[in-house]
Amino acid sequence: MDMKGTTVSDDLNSDLNRVAGDMPSETTESKSFLTEAESRASYRRCTWRGGCYYCQGADGRWRLIHCVG
Repeated sequence: MDMKGTTVSDDLNSDLNRVAGDMPSETTESKSFLTEAESRASYRRCTWRGGCYYCQGADGRWRLIHCVG
């Protein structure tokens, strides 16, 4: 089952907000893991957590982008 692009739970959303802190938005490094379509999306910032890569949308919600393994 492909969970890519799905919005995370409220608990994980809070955790990712805490982990990301004052991380700058949309850096070149953060976009390197995104597909062309995802790069066009309005993601504010991205971060790794627990082997997965997540990006925060303009709505403030985090979405799963990619998991390793």
